[in-house]
Formats: sequence, structure tokens, C-alpha cells
Amino acid sequence: MRKINNQLKSKIFTLLFGLLIILVSCNSNSGDVSEKDLELQKKELDLKQRELALKEKQLALDSVQNSKKRESTTTKTKQTDVNEPKEGWSSYKSKKGGFQFQCPSDYVLERTYENNYPDISIINIYSSDDYRAIKKGKNTCGPSSISFNIYNNPDKITALQWAKNNKEISNYSGDNKTVTVDNKNAISYSWSGMVEGYEILLSSDDLKYIYSFGVNYSDRNEKIRSDFLQIVKTITF
Repeated sequence: MRKINNQLKSKIFTLLFGLLIILVSCNSNSGDVSEKDLELQKKELDLKQRELALKEKQLALDSVQNSKKRESTTTKTKQTDVNEPKEGWSSYKSKKGGFQFQCPSDYVLERTYENNYPDISIINIYSSDDYRAIKKGKNTCGPSSISFNIYNNPDKITALQWAKNNKEISNYSGDNKTVTVDNKNAISYSWSGMVEGYEILLSSDDLKYIYSFGVNYSDRNEKIRSDFLQIVKTITF
């Protein structure tokens, strides 16, 4: 009986030992599979990271190219605005001062005094109706008009200082605002006398000239005032 028990114990021990070996083997194989899976996942992650980096580079290149296209379009648009007049407008270039502008077809440029004086160049702009009245001698009260004047600036002073030093010409009242003309800094101000007026002054880059762009009117709601502001927007140097 004791011998049978010992044999039984031996068989049970052998069986348990065999099961233990099987379990260890399974765990070992399971570990191998897990490591392989991790290695495969790592490779897939590296591949995805590379793909993402390539996509980011492509997006950056696309952004640069799109930016260049927008700049090119803006430049072309600006060149078109400068070289091609608006519909119903005509382009003019000043013989002194190197700037050009556009004017509606219902206005007339009077350039008689543009080159008559050594120190000043005068371009007057009238509505067609007022210009015809002037020529017929029917309008002697000083019609509403636009004037583009160019003054020599031998002292090389700023537009503001020039306005202060020449109030009999500039009609400067002391209050001004900063504006831009073709991306150049300028000052603007209103004045009042026998008529009302609005003036924009700026100096050339080399301070050789003072540009005076102005309009006078009896009523600030007159069409000529709003037309003047639109004309100024077309000025280029």
C-alpha cells in the first residue's frame, strides 16, 4: 500500500513537473510574440512619424508658395491699378514732381500754369460744367475746384513746417491729421474763408518738393469733395 502511494506520488510529481515545463514554455513563447509585436509597432510608429514630418514639410512649402502667389497677385493688381485707368477715368502724369493720377471723365484739367513758374507747378481740375462757365465768362466767383500744386522746397523742411511757414499759401489753421498718399505719410487739414477747403500736404522723399493736393467748395457735401478723395487714392509716385 505504501509502495502504491509512493508510485502515485511519483506519477503526480512527474505530471505536475510536466505541466510546469509546459507553462514555462508557453510563457516564454508568449514573451517572444509580445516583443515581436512591440518591435513591429515601433516600426509602424516610426513610419507614421516620418510620414507626418513629410506632410508638415509639404504644408510649409505649400504655404510659402501660396504666399508668393498672393504677393504676385497683389503686385499685378497694383500695377493694373496704376497703369490702367478706372472705367470712365483718364490717367495723367505731372511734368514736374514725378507723380501720376487718374481723373473722372466729367472733369477737365487746366494745365496752363503747370510749367509757367520756376518755383511752383499748378494743375487745376474743374467739373466740366464749371469749366465751360469759366470759358464763357459766366462764373467769376471762383468755382469749386481741385488743385494739385508742387512747390520747390529749398530749405528741405517737412510738409508740416512748410505749412506753418507759408500760411498765406497753405491756409494752415493749426490742426491736422496724419494720412497717407501712395503709402507716404502726409498731413491733412480743413480751412475756412470765403469758401471751405480741405488740404493734403506731403514732401518728396528727398525733400526737394512739397506736394499740395487740395479742394475748395461752398458746401462740404458737394460732389467735388468726395471725387477729390477718390482722385487722391489714385495718386502714385
